[in-house]
Amino acid sequence: MVLTLLLACSEGGGSGSNSTDRSTATTEMARSGTVTATSTAVPAAVKTATAEATQNSEQDSKRGESRNANVQLTALEERYPVVGDNCTERGPVMFTHSPIKIEDIKNLTPYGQVVGAHVTPIDHMYIEPTDVSLGRDVYEVVAIQDALIFDISPRDIMVDTNEGQLREWRIDMAHTCTFVSYLDLLTSLTPEIEKEWAKTNGGQTARWNGIVVKAGQVVGYIGGRAIDFAVYDYEIELPGLINPSAYAAREPWKIHTVDPFQYFPTEIQDALLRKMIRAVEPRAGKIDYDVDATISGNWFQIGTDGYNGINQRKYWEGHLSIAPHEIDPTIWRIGVGYLETEDNNFLIFGDQEPLEVNISSGPKVYELRRYYTYIPAKPDKNWWTEPYDEEDVYGVKIFPENVGSVLVELQKDRLLRVEVFLGITKENVSGFTDDARLYER
Repeated sequence: MVLTLLLACSEGGGSGSNSTDRSTATTEMARSGTVTATSTAVPAAVKTATAEATQNSEQDSKRGESRNANVQLTALEERYPVVGDNCTERGPVMFTHSPIKIEDIKNLTPYGQVVGAHVTPIDHMYIEPTDVSLGRDVYEVVAIQDALIFDISPRDIMVDTNEGQLREWRIDMAHTCTFVSYLDLLTSLTPEIEKEWAKTNGGQTARWNGIVVKAGQVVGYIGGRAIDFAVYDYEIELPGLINPSAYAAREPWKIHTVDPFQYFPTEIQDALLRKMIRAVEPRAGKIDYDVDATISGNWFQIGTDGYNGINQRKYWEGHLSIAPHEIDPTIWRIGVGYLETEDNNFLIFGDQEPLEVNISSGPKVYELRRYYTYIPAKPDKNWWTEPYDEEDVYGVKIFPENVGSVLVELQKDRLLRVEVFLGITKENVSGFTDDARLYER
């Protein structure tokens, strides 16, 4: 099977849409090399819309004719018509390039972290450049396969604090009608790509047909920080996010998150895995921990519109998660959106595992403890600043101090009552107060 992305495009491709925040498929097929990417000839590294407005209706007609009438549009195509206008095939492809040169990578941290505004397990990993002290725009970021850039989003406000910051860029690239790679926190775009984006602000001021890029083409730069990276397959839905509609308004891609490593050739895959600090399978991490009729997984305060939230400057305020730690999944953690972002997630310890708590369990209280990721064999190593050693094995350092308690009660299969008591030991928690909150999913 050959997966084709239509790379010769006209201006009439449809409108773009910016976002403020942005399992496995057929592994045997991917590994065998029978899935390849092909494209029509592109006269330059970046080919963009050039046709006159009179061609728009012709483009729209061709789109309908090129599709089997029995095949429904994916959520990706519905949200971004430019994708449906310029692709013909579905399914995964094999990647040919690492997002950053292997020699420029210090380490990778997995899917599933909980930190700051990310109260539920994060749907992307982080790629840390070799030396963040060198400042911005030091390392090249490339397309990992032929693609259509269908969304570019600038960010001038820090999500966690709503404070101004130097501009960052998010890029979403479709490799087929259903298969997407994502890069975020780029410190700059290449001048050519930024120039094309600026013509319409990526579809905000006029119709936009995206930007075609070739495998290995530089799309931007990173420096001074890690870059976000993820892959989404719109033909797959994660079984552990049991209410997909909760994510549809803000982050519809989340339920389609897949392990990217399986789509790299062995040489690149092995090199990336040697940089990954998570040692347990799946090495990419995991984000879907919902188990019906238990307290495990993601929850949303009643009346806060699911993942979308009410206060868009703090959309995560109604989020809550109870899930395993991304480095040591034997340890459970809670993330609480209404607490301050710098201190809103804790390890939990009690007499019943979250997967064991059900409606008949009644109220259960857990201790809250702080923690950090470290290297047990080298407890004094500041691994986040010191050179990376592929032989290091990472773990979770648990502080002995009890910083508070959380009381939970599963009242219905998908209704959870929660109250956090900071600074109060579980022995001194006598029951819920008027400050308790109800969560659903």
